[in-house]
Amino acid sequence: MRLMSFVFMNRSYFKKIVFFIFLLSAVSDQTLAQQTIIQYLSGTDKDHTVAWNFMCTTGRNSGKWSKIPVPSCWEMQGFGSYNYYEDKNNPDEKGLYKFNFNVASKYKEKKIFIVFGASMTDTKVKINGQSAGPIHQGGFYEFKYDITDMIHFGKTNLLEVTVSKESTNASVNRAERKADFWLFGGIFRPVYLEIVPQNFIERVAIDAKANGDFNMQVFNNANAKQTIEAQVYDLKGKPVGNSFHLANGDSVLHHHFTNIKLWNLEQPNLYNAVVSIKQGTAIIHSIKQRFGFRTAELRKGDGFYVNGKKVIFKGVCRHSEWPETGRTLSRSVHLLDIRLMKAMNMNAVRMSHYPPDKEFLDLCDSLGLFVLDELTGWQAAYDTTVGSKLVKELVIRDVNHPSIVIWDNGNEGGWNWALDGDYALYDPQNRLVIHPWEKFNGTNTKHYPDYKYIQNEVANGTEVFFPTEFIHGLFDGGQGAGLEDFWDEMMKYPRAAGGFLWSFIDEGVVRADRHDSIDVAGNFAPDGILGPYRQKEGSYYTIKELWSPVYIDSRKASKNFNGTIEVQNRYIYTNLNQCSFKWELLSFTGANEKNTFPKIIRKGTAKLYSVAPGQKTILHIPLPGKSNADAFYISVLDAKGDTICTWSWAMHMPSEIVKKMSSIPKSQSFITKDDGRSLSISCDGITYYFDKETGFLQKIFNGKKNISLSDGPSLASSKQTLSQFKYLQEGDIFVVEPLYEGDSLQVKWIFQSGQLPKLEYSYITKDVVDFMGITFNYPEEKINGMKWLGRGPYRVWKNRLKGQQLGVWQKAYNNTVTGQDWNYPEFKGWHSELYWVKLQNKESDFIIYTDQPNIYLEMLHPEKPKAAKNDNVSPPFPEGDIGFMHGISPIGTKFHKASVMGPQSQMNVRQGNIPLKGTLYFDFR
Repeated sequence: MRLMSFVFMNRSYFKKIVFFIFLLSAVSDQTLAQQTIIQYLSGTDKDHTVAWNFMCTTGRNSGKWSKIPVPSCWEMQGFGSYNYYEDKNNPDEKGLYKFNFNVASKYKEKKIFIVFGASMTDTKVKINGQSAGPIHQGGFYEFKYDITDMIHFGKTNLLEVTVSKESTNASVNRAERKADFWLFGGIFRPVYLEIVPQNFIERVAIDAKANGDFNMQVFNNANAKQTIEAQVYDLKGKPVGNSFHLANGDSVLHHHFTNIKLWNLEQPNLYNAVVSIKQGTAIIHSIKQRFGFRTAELRKGDGFYVNGKKVIFKGVCRHSEWPETGRTLSRSVHLLDIRLMKAMNMNAVRMSHYPPDKEFLDLCDSLGLFVLDELTGWQAAYDTTVGSKLVKELVIRDVNHPSIVIWDNGNEGGWNWALDGDYALYDPQNRLVIHPWEKFNGTNTKHYPDYKYIQNEVANGTEVFFPTEFIHGLFDGGQGAGLEDFWDEMMKYPRAAGGFLWSFIDEGVVRADRHDSIDVAGNFAPDGILGPYRQKEGSYYTIKELWSPVYIDSRKASKNFNGTIEVQNRYIYTNLNQCSFKWELLSFTGANEKNTFPKIIRKGTAKLYSVAPGQKTILHIPLPGKSNADAFYISVLDAKGDTICTWSWAMHMPSEIVKKMSSIPKSQSFITKDDGRSLSISCDGITYYFDKETGFLQKIFNGKKNISLSDGPSLASSKQTLSQFKYLQEGDIFVVEPLYEGDSLQVKWIFQSGQLPKLEYSYITKDVVDFMGITFNYPEEKINGMKWLGRGPYRVWKNRLKGQQLGVWQKAYNNTVTGQDWNYPEFKGWHSELYWVKLQNKESDFIIYTDQPNIYLEMLHPEKPKAAKNDNVSPPFPEGDIGFMHGISPIGTKFHKASVMGPQSQMNVRQGNIPLKGTLYFDFR
């Protein structure tokens, strides 16, 4: 009985569910019919493509029909010719596409548009043999045709597209096809159909102010019986306020909202506006547009403001590129790039030198980045006829993105003044229009200023200053190198508004015609902070520290550290009570231990009370047990728990680390041999050989193998001449003391049984030198790697010291040339704050300790990049292979020698006649 009752009740319940599903389905169908229907003819991105028929007219695999994935750049699919900067190879190259598609009969009463996300460059479209419309000119812009009358509903339709790399319009070629970037061909963004009712909303343009004022232009063809209605929702679907309607005779929807959440890069709050054409209660057509409330403005002679707060752009220039697919990207690539930018504590990105994929801008909106959106025109402008069309295409596609705060009308002379006013025709926000590189419209966006320009022009100028390209990267130069001086100087002046580094990535493409090697076009394109696959260079970490919105000066904090740390809030909008701190006291492993992982002695967290943007405060960390720690680490985390920045500094001097070294079994006596040309001394089972003509150590024998450490210590900055070679035994100590002419170098080797051999040295350099220190030689071909206690894992330059952490690091040998090989971190170069280094080699590993603070390790000489045309980014190194330095060389940029990049970029200057001193300990066991 109970079972029968249960079945009956559930049968009734089942009928209700079926009816509900039927009703929901009917509502869903109606809703779907009211919205724009998107039917993709191509794929959506580089990872999701559709094969079309294709023939390339010249170059590789040309003159025959085959298949190509769409979207794509045809060079990256094995067709045609690669070109950088200019279409030198086969400039008349064309791609012919064919694709069959169907449009369902149920759409007979609809309007059909075909949309091309972008196609390089001139694009001719036919549907079923009929021209869809005029040939589109301009390779980076979305365009569409009304093809309703050409469609065979319910039958197969033929799409034919002819894409010409070069345009028949000379100004398009000058603007787009003679430029400092890869020149691809093809339908590189998606192609799809838009299916809408006869009466439809084409688009909207929103101006949503920070004060809650909301104005929306609605472009539609509603008839006299129909009305336009809008409703704003938050992203959870909750209505915000009441719906509102377009007044009779008006083309703009007006409303005022209260209690709204503003959009800014730190709190990117977004809303959806649903706009409908209604006839009575029936919805004829509806679209949804995402937007944010914010006000962006230039206050001339003052600064750039968003929501009433002065903005400092911490930006970078980004090319849209992936090594295997060229300009055809994906959401995952866009997300990767934005996350890397934000991880570097950047807050802005410049679209160089063309508008990006729509999805990139969507992610900038939702994750929070300021965007400079750019009309192409590398160093030459579009003519007014074609340019006005492209400005319209650019703005109407991108106008509703709150992340876009500025329009760039071309680049470096590639601006057409006649187009400056066109942006406002389509942008109700009336965003600022700039000419990157020029003093224009209240801004100075000078490209590649040197340090003196900052001091003179920015200090005395009246324009708001933000270089839209500065500190040009090339190989390992520029970017983070010199940034600290530039930034500190710029921030002195109230009209400075930050700047945009050049550039985000090395523009490398995989060349199928060169055995799939990566081509960066010589020295044209290895400009990035990241490699083609987003491999991190050393500058990545420097920028991350220098641009951290929560700033700690580790040099200041580490002096007599007692747990007190000054913290500055460099956010624009965020209070530091939204952040948290995580700290650790660490003990490092020794040189002979297998692992490199530190031991955590103590750890904790800390919070700050209200610290508004621009303010400073003191953070207090309790440090019991600090005497046992080697280092202090502190990280700041944002509200989401992501690490903003980490700082570290030593709790002990190198001399204290040396005291921890293990003792050596004693031998009974020294054994020496002097043959007139060389001296050998044996102590504790190890024999050391000295050249009496130079005074240099020449080799070591550890009882099993020879070790080829030689030719030192030699003064790195100059040659020295031996005047006398002295050695003597004083009790249980044996001293070797070569004497050199003048007082440039003083050397004393001290051997004592049961102790590591010790080298004491001092020197006086010339007045101005590239580097200061002593060196030895060791055969590069015998080196396997190194393990060291110091800052790492990346090398440093005199003007790029920030960003590396104190720890025990391990690197295998490599001969990486930055921007040429991408096997990072590089092995060769300067390494800072050395405590000890273990050189791993094919003979017998050995360790060298220093007891002096702030010693730099020189590990071999970085190879000069093959495509380098000068020495700006190939700084001088000593002749010796392994050095222990008090001063090292800076690095320049693509366009500047280091010497014009600020105080940290100068050569090393001798401080009076006070000698520089050091002590090294050697363990060859």
